[in-house]
Amino acid sequence: MGDFFYIYATQHWGLSPKSFSNFIAMFGLAGIVSNICASILMPKMGIKRYSGVSMFSAILMPLGACFSFKLALIGGAIGFLGSSQMLGISAKLTTVGTKKLGMTFGELAGERAALTALVKVFGPLFYSSLYLQGSKLFGLPSLPFAFNILLSIVALFLGQRYL
Repeated sequence: MGDFFYIYATQHWGLSPKSFSNFIAMFGLAGIVSNICASILMPKMGIKRYSGVSMFSAILMPLGACFSFKLALIGGAIGFLGSSQMLGISAKLTTVGTKKLGMTFGELAGERAALTALVKVFGPLFYSSLYLQGSKLFGLPSLPFAFNILLSIVALFLGQRYL
């Protein structure tokens, strides 16, 4: 999300820089716990079911963020499995890419790195634009969070269809 998230948190939630860094640190901790849980739950639940649960969990923090910092914090804590939503998809993409399409792991890693680089450049620009235009045109500074919810719902349905 880039700088938009920091600006939103300080201007709309009134967080200090220290409080914001503690909030972001919570996501790092949630990611560690989420990956540990994934290693236990994914073999029991299967990739498709676990991915569905983790993708649904990813909706909770942006949903809470649309309303308040406290609800974003609660959504992030309850939806901690959202941090591991890419594990099942990455495993499936690796399997399909190498076995069905005949790509090498190096080719697959290169394609993924190129996509990641594009997202890291254009993502913050897009989210900042959503924030600015949402605030100016609709009075909705939380539009980037609503967009995240929409993306998560689309990912949930696509994941359940194709995993």
